[in-house]
Amino acid sequence: MPLPIKKEIKREKLMKLEQLKTFEDACELLNLDHGHSDFGLFPEHKRETIKAMLMLFIIIRAANQIANNGKEWLPDLSNDNEYKCYPLFEINGSSFQHIGFDVWRTNSDISYRHCFISDEVGEYIVTKFIDLYKKMLAKS
Repeated sequence: MPLPIKKEIKREKLMKLEQLKTFEDACELLNLDHGHSDFGLFPEHKRETIKAMLMLFIIIRAANQIANNGKEWLPDLSNDNEYKCYPLFEINGSSFQHIGFDVWRTNSDISYRHCFISDEVGEYIVTKFIDLYKKMLAKS
């Protein structure tokens, strides 16, 4: 369920990646109202996973927009020359850690909504929002 767009909002746009510290910051940048999400239609044991995934979609979209000088960035899957990166994790029992990034040119191994315009943007977001990645990837 998409988040409603706020009709009126008084705020300064985020200009630096370091200013993106919360999900609410991402919603503000993208002019989304984060208070209207209802996950009740999903099975209870999947809600936290789905919520984390959707929150990361929005956070990554905002981070890529900041890095792209305020313009929305979505990877062009038909462009062989465009750099795209996504985080890699290792899940081993109760251990969960970020182990680096992978780069691709045209194919899509993951949701394009979870890839970054650069590994610097990715490193910041993965570090800052590691708990959301854990909820999305480590829970059933």
